[in-house]
Order: sequence, then C-alpha cells, then structure tokens
Amino acid sequence: PSNPYSIRDNNIFCILKDSKERMWIGTFGGGLNLARKEEGEDKYKFSYFFHQSYSQRFIRSICEDNNGMVWMGTSEGLYIFQLDSLIANPNNYFHYNYEGGDLQGGEIKYLFNDSKGNIWFTASGAGFSFCPLPEEYDSYRSLSFKHYGTKDGLCNYVVQAIAEDRKGNIWLST
Repeated sequence: PSNPYSIRDNNIFCILKDSKERMWIGTFGGGLNLARKEEGEDKYKFSYFFHQSYSQRFIRSICEDNNGMVWMGTSEGLYIFQLDSLIANPNNYFHYNYEGGDLQGGEIKYLFNDSKGNIWFTASGAGFSFCPLPEEYDSYRSLSFKHYGTKDGLCNYVVQAIAEDRKGNIWLST
C-alpha cells in the first residue's frame, strides 16, 4: 500500500518480537511487515519485506534462533536472515525450498526453536525436519536438514505443531 502507517495485509499468521524489541508481522498475502514506532509519534510506521513473488508473500511461521538469525516459513519454503542485514538490503537472505531438493515439502507451516537452540519445522504433508544450530554465519549458506516421516514412526505426514517439555523431550501433534 501507499500508506506507510498501514500493514500490508490484514491476514496475520505470526508475530515475532526480536532481540532488539522490534515487532515483525508475518501476513498471509502481504509478506513480512516491520512495525516501528517513530520517535515522538503515537502510531507505527511499517516497512515491507518478502512481498515481491506470489508464494513468498504467504508467511506461516517465524522464529529467531540463538544466533539472532530469523527463520521464516512460507508457501515457498524456508528463508533465513539477519534482521539488520535484511533492513539494509531486502535481498540479503538464504532460501531453502522443495524445488532445490533441500526440503521434503514446499509449504513450511510451523517453526520451533528448542532449548538447545536447534530448529525444528513442519511442512505441509511432508512430516517434520530438524536442523542443528549453525555455529557461524557462513554455515547458514549450506545447511543440512534431517527429515522425518512415516518410515521413522510417524502415523502420517501431517504434523501440526512441535513443543518441548521440561525434560527436553520433543512432542509432535499429528
């Protein structure tokens, strides 16, 4: 939209308050919106990211890892970026998708950062995946994912959510 005081789409799927207290709003149709309160203003001004391609605009889940990198699940796969770098250059991100052979499914529905800093995520009809926390920035360029499905004991390939209990056990809802 032409109004910088308006969110790009009213269908909000996820919200992330980052380590710098900024609010990032993932919409289902309007990409990623950054809400910033201008000094001396009572209202928020929005910046827009990931709204160029059709599938990129559909953001389903977002989380920040222990290194300050943000993982974002969309209808076009998984995007990973450093927030300040994204603000400086909206094309500064890593992209993993089904078409490139990185993921088992194209639509990333749910992201979860466990107590050890590992990232778990679900893909529509493709089970779930695990990625250990990378140790340095350059490692994000070539991540490897461990995928799990029915051959690993799931009753089906539809995983809706992931949680962790106090003992560090990972729980899945199918």
